[in-house]
Amino acid sequence: FYRHIDRAYPALLRWSMAPRWLIVTTSVLVVVSIVPLYRASGINFTPVEDESRFQVSVRLPVGSSIAATQSLVDRISREMLDNLPGVLAVQANAGLTGGGGGGNNSGSIFVRLKPIAERDVSQQALMLQARKLVQPFRKAAVISVQGTGGLSFAGGRGAQIQYALVGPDLARLDQYTAKGTALMEKSPALVDVDRAFQPGLPELRIDIDRKRAADLGVRIQDVSQTVNALIAGQEVTTFNAASDQYEVVLKAQDSFRRTPESLASATVRTASGELVQLRNLVTFTEGSGPAQIERLNRQRQITVSANPAPGISQAEGQAALETA
Repeated sequence: FYRHIDRAYPALLRWSMAPRWLIVTTSVLVVVSIVPLYRASGINFTPVEDESRFQVSVRLPVGSSIAATQSLVDRISREMLDNLPGVLAVQANAGLTGGGGGGNNSGSIFVRLKPIAERDVSQQALMLQARKLVQPFRKAAVISVQGTGGLSFAGGRGAQIQYALVGPDLARLDQYTAKGTALMEKSPALVDVDRAFQPGLPELRIDIDRKRAADLGVRIQDVSQTVNALIAGQEVTTFNAASDQYEVVLKAQDSFRRTPESLASATVRTASGELVQLRNLVTFTEGSGPAQIERLNRQRQITVSANPAPGISQAEGQAALETA
């Protein structure tokens, strides 16, 4: 075997050394062509793989019940099973996302495909069909389709492209990311555009009149503990039964914590032992706020995420995001 190589190598060497300048010029052109070829070729941080599985993330408006979320993910699951070729199994979950977090308005659908040898359509082509199938449901929820191997950081949801805006003013971050996502949705290079910020969660703010509380002899700590016990509940003791131990939680019944008026009727004991209703100490203000506030280096942040469209590399998708 090596004798053939020894005979061929000197012949090739004599042939290449005859037109020296041609060989040198060709070598220089090959080296120089690396730069334009590098710029023209797409760059991906992670390779596009056919894992025979992908997931669909669903997020309904804040305040949606888990029953409504389950109903929607079940409908999408049936669409996947009935209309996507090569689907082996579908698992729909309400109340969590692909990363294990989420709330009542979040859900995920894991789609398992047949092995590559048993289907004629690639995973990427099936994901493209899945995006078309879920298009009618996008009016009711934010839906994204991505592989299960996406990276997630800074509150992202596993999308291939993520961009975190950080600053002290949450209202401005909300304004900037809302405008940014609106522009990103118009870009043909990006799909599954979303942001990790969910405004509109109903909240009840309780402001304590500290001066009046001091005049009545009520400690701020007592007011806080009373409200916390009524709404969230407070563990007061434990109950042992054989080898099992159960927590005993003190909590107001639903009828007594459903409205601000019912909470205002709760009482707090003063330093002299008298009972004072909360309506004489606090002010209730109804409003709305974000479902979750994320932070990075003690600054507030909102993460914008997207996936590159079919045929678009991650570098081209990132450039489209930065342009938007």
